[in-house]
Amino acid sequence: MMRNEAARHVDPIVFWQCACGGPVLLERDYQHAIACIDCEMLADGIKDALDAIVEKLGHSDRSIS
Repeated sequence: MMRNEAARHVDPIVFWQCACGGPVLLERDYQHAIACIDCEMLADGIKDALDAIVEKLGHSDRSIS
C-alpha cells in the first residue's frame, strides 16, 4: 500500500494552484514532491512559466505607458 501511494504523482493543476497562491500541498503530496524528480521538474517548470508570464506582462505594461 505504501508503495502505491508513493508512486502517485502530484496532479499538475495542484502545483499550478499552489504556485498561484492557492491552497498548500497536502502532506502526502509534499512528501512525494520532495522525493520525486519528475514532480520536482514539473514544479520548476510551472514556476518558470509563471515567471515568464509575469515578465511578459511587465514588458507589455511598459509598452502601453
